[in-house]
Amino acid sequence: MKRVIFLCSSALLASAIPWAYGQTGNAADLQQKLNASFKITTVTANNDIATPGDVVELQKDGLKMSALASLLTDSNTYKDGKIEGGGGKRPARWIIENTVRGFGQAIDPTITAPDSIPPRTLAAGDRCWVLEATVKDDGIHFKLLTDPDDSGMRYHGDLKFPFSKKNMPTTEAALQTIAEVLKVVSSDDQGTQAAQGDQAAQPAQGGQYAAYAGEYLMEQSGQRYVFLSDGSCTMRNPGGTQTPCQFTVDGDWLVVKIPLLGTAITVATFKIQGDKLYMSGIELVRQGGR
Repeated sequence: MKRVIFLCSSALLASAIPWAYGQTGNAADLQQKLNASFKITTVTANNDIATPGDVVELQKDGLKMSALASLLTDSNTYKDGKIEGGGGKRPARWIIENTVRGFGQAIDPTITAPDSIPPRTLAAGDRCWVLEATVKDDGIHFKLLTDPDDSGMRYHGDLKFPFSKKNMPTTEAALQTIAEVLKVVSSDDQGTQAAQGDQAAQPAQGGQYAAYAGEYLMEQSGQRYVFLSDGSCTMRNPGGTQTPCQFTVDGDWLVVKIPLLGTAITVATFKIQGDKLYMSGIELVRQGGR
C-alpha cells in the first residue's frame, strides 16, 4: 500500500515539476514561436532600416548598448529578474589584420576601435528594433538596434536569455520570461517609429555622404581614402593595391567597412570635426581642397 502511495505521489510531483523529469522544451518549436512573435527588421550595409519589423519596448532598466561606430558590441544577460550588462565583444584583431592583408594592403597601425565612444544604457520604456531572435544551445539570443539619437548615432547590443542545453524551458515558459523584458509595441506605434527611423536616415543617405565625398591622404602612412556620395569608397594602398569598401556617417564618426564572411567588418574610423576628418588626432589631408 505504501508503494502505491509513493508512486502516485511521484506522478503528481512529476506533473508539477516537469523540468526535473526531463520534460523540457523543444528548440524547433521555440524558434517557430519566436519567429511568429517577433517580426525581424533588416538593415542596409549602411545600417539604415531596409525592411521594418517589430519594435519592442523595454520593461527593465540596464540594457547596455554600443555605438555602431565602435567595434565593440555590448553583451547583456537577463538573469534572476535583472539585466546584467557590459562585457563588450569585438572581432578578434587577427580577423581585421588578415582581412586587410588579404587585400594586399599594409597594416595601418592607426586602425583601432573607437572604444572612447561611451556606451549607452537603455531604461524601461526605451524602444529598439529586433534584428535577430535565435534559439542556441546556451539560450535565446536577441540582437537589438536603436533609432538614431539626437546626434544621429545608432546603438546596438546583444541580449541573452540563458538556459542549460539539458534543461531547456518549455516554449510557454521561455516566452513568459522574454515578456518580462521585451514587449512588442502596437502596430500603430510601430508605424510611427518606422517613419521616424526612415526620416532620420535620409540626411545620411544624401547630404551627409556628399559632404565628405572626395579623396583624403593619411600622410604618415601614404594611405588614401576615396569617398563617394553614394556611401561607397576605396582604400588605396601606397603599393598600388585598392580595396573596395563602404562608409557610414554615425554621429561624429565616419566609419569604413569591408565585407567579410557575409558581414561588414570595421577597418577604420575617423572623427568628424566640421568638414575635416581625423584619425587618432591626425588630420587627413583632403586632396584638391574644398
